[in-house]
Amino acid sequence: MKIIIRTLMIVMMLKSGILKSQQISILEIESKLDAQIENLIRETGIPSVSIALFNSDSVFISKAYGYSNVASKVKATPKTIYHTGSSFKTVTATAVMQLSDSGLIDLDSPVNNYLKRVSIDNSFDCDCDITFRHLLSHQAGLKGNTELTNLWERTELKSLECIAKNVKQIKKPGKEFEYCNHCYVISALALEDVLNTSFNSYITNQILEPLQININPLIPTPVMTEMLAIPYKLENNKAKPDNYVRFDVYPAGDAYMNPTLFARILIPQINKGKYQEEQLINDKSVQDMQSKQFDNENYGLGLFLGSIESHKTISHGGILPGFTSYYLIDLETKVGVYIMSNAGEIRPILENLSKYIIRLMNGNKGIADLPSFKTKEAIEVSESILKTYVGKYEVAPNVFADITYEENSLFVQITGQPKFDLFAYEETKFSLKVMEAQIEFTKDVNGQVIGLILYQGQNKVPGKRVD
Repeated sequence: MKIIIRTLMIVMMLKSGILKSQQISILEIESKLDAQIENLIRETGIPSVSIALFNSDSVFISKAYGYSNVASKVKATPKTIYHTGSSFKTVTATAVMQLSDSGLIDLDSPVNNYLKRVSIDNSFDCDCDITFRHLLSHQAGLKGNTELTNLWERTELKSLECIAKNVKQIKKPGKEFEYCNHCYVISALALEDVLNTSFNSYITNQILEPLQININPLIPTPVMTEMLAIPYKLENNKAKPDNYVRFDVYPAGDAYMNPTLFARILIPQINKGKYQEEQLINDKSVQDMQSKQFDNENYGLGLFLGSIESHKTISHGGILPGFTSYYLIDLETKVGVYIMSNAGEIRPILENLSKYIIRLMNGNKGIADLPSFKTKEAIEVSESILKTYVGKYEVAPNVFADITYEENSLFVQITGQPKFDLFAYEETKFSLKVMEAQIEFTKDVNGQVIGLILYQGQNKVPGKRVD
């Protein structure tokens, strides 16, 4: 039985005319997506996927596949609500750009000029104050601790003011990209101080209401909770219930929406700052958000910069326990997709799916089907064998993969990256639990481990054992 919920297509005839100019109809898009996403869910155990496809006018396809609650067999619908994760950073950045548009702030003036409750200390003996531009582009050089709490724990999260007070400057601003949730906390705090209102109230009154979005993504109501998807994690291609969590740095990505509504916030990015007749931000601010900042080619202001088949794109994703989100917009053809799911840690899957959808909307012929994302099933490997793999492997000049053993499990840590745990699906082959990547250990004729091969996507990187 199909696990798919269909909705009416918004002004179908008008939108199909636009897409026909790209040699594909909405019905054809839907048919291909049905097959790809249903197969994806069947193979991987992802409980549900919800999508919104849009152009510079409006959303023209809203569909949901699978279950928002697996145990109760509650089917997901386009109104099902998911966690946005860090894709909400685009909303916070849009709010800051509105202040810039109205002349209330200067993106390139010190943010301390606008903060009343805290001050960001300069740890360096230099004339290098942190600005909004540094904050929104993740180039402020700041670092702090992020607190993730089970929704049902009796724990009070820190206030925005408390979070900002404990942020430390570890690098000079404007010198290096370093992803920074706290930078969006400071941006929200400055917004509150400039306007003498709460961040939540501002988002509601100045972004959501003008776009006719009648839910509050930061504080779910009982009606929203009734539509909220259950969070899951995937284990051996099956969905296992996960915890709802709270994120202390909420302006950086602790919000709840559905793709259809979120798409209204994204449409101004391909319509000169407008959604239908509502001018959300100035076109100049849109161009600024979509431009490289300092020397970083990959991030603008609140969104990632990229390309697909020579077309410039913008995107952002979000990952929290039990939820993953991702949007991708082709700025040349002015089409976009926002995808949400109640499965955690599946960003590579959503990225691949979004690229497939963009190519489909662009009328590309002969698009390859999505690859299989079915994960390898874990097997038992003895402690004695696992310990033979422990060591240091050089995968590039001065870049090493350190393999360690802890509590009957192997872990890998690439130079400068976090440590990830591995599980075996063959005696010499292991998969990373948090991303689509595999490691295969190689041996000589005597059975001694001499190297490894790191596989990720189409990439195959050998590493020589050096310890």
